[in-house]
Amino acid sequence: MLLKNSNMVSELHQKRAISGRPDPNDLMQLKFGTSSLDLDELCFTFISKTLRESYGYMESVKDWMSQDSNKNFFPTYTYPCIEYLNAIDWTDANVFEYGGGTSSLFWLNQQANVYVVDHMKIWVDRIINWSEGKISVDYASNIESYINAIYKYDFKFDVIIIDGGEGKGSRYDCVSPALEKINDGGIIIFDTSELHTNTKELLDKEKNFIPVHFNGFQPRNVSTTTTSCYIHRNFNRPMKKLQPLGGTINGGTSSVDKPRLDIQRNVRDVK
Repeated sequence: MLLKNSNMVSELHQKRAISGRPDPNDLMQLKFGTSSLDLDELCFTFISKTLRESYGYMESVKDWMSQDSNKNFFPTYTYPCIEYLNAIDWTDANVFEYGGGTSSLFWLNQQANVYVVDHMKIWVDRIINWSEGKISVDYASNIESYINAIYKYDFKFDVIIIDGGEGKGSRYDCVSPALEKINDGGIIIFDTSELHTNTKELLDKEKNFIPVHFNGFQPRNVSTTTTSCYIHRNFNRPMKKLQPLGGTINGGTSSVDKPRLDIQRNVRDVK
């Protein structure tokens, strides 16, 4: 019944997209047996269903661990940012995290090589146990060792995340080492950037990086926030096939996603 009404909602959306306005003859209520539900409430119900079943929001809250509906670890970035990162092939990428957690396992599951520094011993131990020692993790007992942990490695990184360090680390002071150690074509990810405006403005000034700010909800939290990606202008990693979480799976191509040769000929004729 829910799927049937989902198809009806899609048909109404397509009809209204063509007309540009609601049709007064449309059914504004959809039937569920002997009950009915207003269309706006039904649409909201489907959004909640997607958050629950596709994004794994409920599991994240229950376990207080960021994860998808299959209990695969998610980073606590905004969902739009997670979707973007999921569309990129990160195989064999070198990833460094200032502040680890469930995100460390996310990157490991992306077939990346993951290196972490954290100022909380409990997270250091968790990451080592969860990854079965596949992630290199350093514990930083003070701000200096936290900021300089990245210099332990004699190579540069494809992804550097500036996230943790509250209390014993400075996100602002992590920017300079990150810029030194990022590869051409790499990405610097800066979480909750709206709360750290000085650090955000410092990164915004870097002309070799394109700032993309992903606003939205994130696992576990009820308020919106921002995860910022600073993408180097030489970024060229391969992309995967796009499949949004909770999106419609189809094996074909949109009817308008193809050349309109007849129109192209007419344009040439006019010229």
